[in-house]
Amino acid sequence: MTVAAGKLATTSMTILEIALHLCYDSQESFTRAFKSRYYMTPGKYRRFGLHFAVIQKKRLLYKRNLIGLEGRKKMEPKTLHKPAFKVIGLKYYGNDPANNCPDLWRDFQRLRTSYRRRKAMD
Repeated sequence: MTVAAGKLATTSMTILEIALHLCYDSQESFTRAFKSRYYMTPGKYRRFGLHFAVIQKKRLLYKRNLIGLEGRKKMEPKTLHKPAFKVIGLKYYGNDPANNCPDLWRDFQRLRTSYRRRKAMD
């Protein structure tokens, strides 16, 4: 559905064209699926000029879940053993209609630099 939302927001494809491109049997079945995820019809989503991703955690228990929508590339998971490492990040809640992502990334880079300096002093 995230692919569909992106196409609604960034292309002039009709809703039917998007539905068929994503292998739905009809515009009606696509609209039902879209509405169950985004709580509005695709037409309303497009008219409001919205674009946000709703991401659902996938279960990787079965290989049939490992095929991507676009390109039909099959993904094979593998376990890697790596030495311990630290992770740093920023917590963000909500959608971002003002596109503040560049500011968040800049803040993240400052935090990362600050962390490295503190680590070097230890």
